[in-house]
Amino acid sequence: MKKVTLTFILFLFLFKVLSISAQFTKIHDFDGTTEGGYPYSNLFFDGTYLYGVTPLGGLYGNGTIFKVKPNGTDFTKIFDFNATVSGNHAYATLISDGTFLYGTTKGDEGINSHGTVYKIKPDGSEFTTLLNFNGTNGSTPWSGLILIGDFLYGMTNYGGTDGTIYKIKTDGSNFENLFNFSETASGRFPYGELIYDGTYLYGTTAAGGLFYSGTVFKILPNGTGYTKLVDFSNAPNGNCPYGSLLFDGTFLYGTTGTGGVNDIGSIFKVKPDGSEFQQLFSFSGNNGQQPMDNLVQLGEYIYGMTSFGGSNNFGTVFRIKPDGSNFSKLIDFDDTTNGSYPRRSLISDGTSLYGMTSSGGDHHWGVVFKISGESLANQEINIEPNSTIYPNPSNGLFTIENRFSSNMQIEVYTILGELIKEQSSSNQQTIIDLTNQSAGVYIVKIHCDDDKLINEKIIIK
Repeated sequence: MKKVTLTFILFLFLFKVLSISAQFTKIHDFDGTTEGGYPYSNLFFDGTYLYGVTPLGGLYGNGTIFKVKPNGTDFTKIFDFNATVSGNHAYATLISDGTFLYGTTKGDEGINSHGTVYKIKPDGSEFTTLLNFNGTNGSTPWSGLILIGDFLYGMTNYGGTDGTIYKIKTDGSNFENLFNFSETASGRFPYGELIYDGTYLYGTTAAGGLFYSGTVFKILPNGTGYTKLVDFSNAPNGNCPYGSLLFDGTFLYGTTGTGGVNDIGSIFKVKPDGSEFQQLFSFSGNNGQQPMDNLVQLGEYIYGMTSFGGSNNFGTVFRIKPDGSNFSKLIDFDDTTNGSYPRRSLISDGTSLYGMTSSGGDHHWGVVFKISGESLANQEINIEPNSTIYPNPSNGLFTIENRFSSNMQIEVYTILGELIKEQSSSNQQTIIDLTNQSAGVYIVKIHCDDDKLINEKIIIK
């Protein structure tokens, strides 16, 4: 772990803002020039490196792709975007299939003014533009991709009618425009990523719907079965959800950028059939304002960030229980010391949280940071010698082996906190089949019959 020397004044500052004894570590300060700057994306973790994109800076001023180790070492810029060749203004989170990283560019200028879908190897080689959007088939993909089988699924903010849902094979073939959003009927302007529960894709739109304030929806991967689950209205209801959703197997959770009691953002949950909508929390300004993206689950809590508000009005990190109780503000961003204006989400490796701010830091071009601490994961512990998961990494088939038989409830989560698999077992050897999932880091949580909660990170190659 990267060690940080703190002055007494800084110690007092961190003691004040890190209300659950979490440790904030700044992993990297962007320089705004050669390295890039102003990052808007989430990070992606492959078990060794954190990967991300910046929309500005780099050799051509059109943004970069970078990687850095979680301890802050080995920062490497692996690609410079060029508006006339490879696209520009990358705002979307990267994903991986174990060989390539995949992402989108928003466009704005050059031959790719409507945006692109691309792939690149983690060493920066073999960059390939898979698709150039042309407006008719979509335009301006703010959001990233998800991988189901050998198809990439994503959304565009504009194009089509009022934005689109599309799919394309990882080799760039078989592009299909699955759905055109349409104002009041289905919403418009999706910003976040889709999520998948094995049957339906779920997402949000920041505008449109019955009250012109955004929607939550689901749709089948073939483009049929569109269902609007929530029509947001104005305050005190939430409105304008900019982010993705989090699914815990029972409820979908999300945030709205405005709305709520104070009209500066809220946290909500709803069941996948559209029932039991609840507004869990309304931000008040001092505890945060305008959350821009999705939530992440770690232990008993859901964590997130706001882009503004807090004691310094530079944004916050917060946590809350899934029933809406025990809200705590964990961090007040202060601009120079720890960054400012986080625009996207946290990710988790099962123990720590990682994220970026779009501004602030030593050069005022944003930072990469890590939050760790024994209380972040609550009662979770690492797997003991009596229990092992192997092989790790693997191609998606893992064995949980216990020396003593025990009733177990097994859950597997993505690093964004999305529940993707559940199974029960009382055997000494249990197989978890994740071969249908894309490469990356996942969290296995095992609830034992002695009330122990076991937590382990696994990697799919």
